[in-house]
Amino acid sequence: MSRSSYTADEKQRITDFIDAAVSTLNEIDVLKTGLADTKKALAEELDIPAKVLNKAIAAAIKANLDDVKDDLDQVELVLQAAGRA
Repeated sequence: MSRSSYTADEKQRITDFIDAAVSTLNEIDVLKTGLADTKKALAEELDIPAKVLNKAIAAAIKANLDDVKDDLDQVELVLQAAGRA
């Protein structure tokens, strides 16, 4: 069911929400850019591929390092079976 109008209070709530969302998403973009710059600098300084740092970040966020290791073990087993390891 769609509406054709909103009360003044509802309009203000919508405006406040949109303003807050835009501000939050802009802040996220700034933080992502800073993180990417830091990751790139660290990768170059320590000679660690950026994709390794990305995987480490993902595993840390998900707290699933054991799952990542198990998956890699399964990949290794399959490749060994195929004579590719």
